Amino acid sequence: VYKRQILGVGAFHPDKGFVQSLIRADNLRISILYQVFAKLGKPYMGVGRAMGYTKSLFYEVKGFVRHMHILSGDDDLFVQNAVQAKAKVSVVSSAVTLSHSADSFKEWNHQKNRHHSTAKHYPKLIIFLLSSIDTLSITALVTMPLAFVVAPSKEFYAIYIFLFLLKMGAYALINYSWSKATGVTYSIWRNFLFEPVLSTLNALFSAFTLFTKPSGWKRRT
Repeated sequence: VYKRQILGVGAFHPDKGFVQSLIRADNLRISILYQVFAKLGKPYMGVGRAMGYTKSLFYEVKGFVRHMHILSGDDDLFVQNAVQAKAKVSVVSSAVTLSHSADSFKEWNHQKNRHHSTAKHYPKLIIFLLSSIDTLSITALVTMPLAFVVAPSKEFYAIYIFLFLLKMGAYALINYSWSKATGVTYSIWRNFLFEPVLSTLNALFSAFTLFTKPSGWKRRT
């Protein structure tokens, strides 16, 4: 089947620093999700620096004209326009671009604010599924410590340890498979520990965009 659009991976250099490590973990999370959804036939976004499309498709969907009034996310919305045009999408995990991440939490917050302001234009099913992933992670983070206090027992500890090892094993498998496919290495333990933090931050970023208006791009100096 002739594919008219390619979705690659827009990764970050392993720059030193806590914020940079957090951003890389978030980037890994986002990349895996949008590529998995695309492989399942539900593409909803792409990274502009790591995607390609045919000239005919670009003109067919009128390029980025439909969302010129939106400050960011033209790459995400272009993917959705292509889907509406019934264009077949090819997912190529080995097509990787590397760039440097934000220098500070403030700059990252600015970028995430813009990204989440675009996410409201995603299909409702995608919004629900992505929100559910964060909700489940936050729920586990809050209820698990309470369960240790309210209903401590050997059976509970055994189940908790089993689930912890199961999740850790899944993380290890995902990290290994992703690193092998993309050629980009990630810290398994670091990403595992960052998961609940990122879920909480994403929820806060989403809430923040409800009460603020995204500002324009700021040029790096």
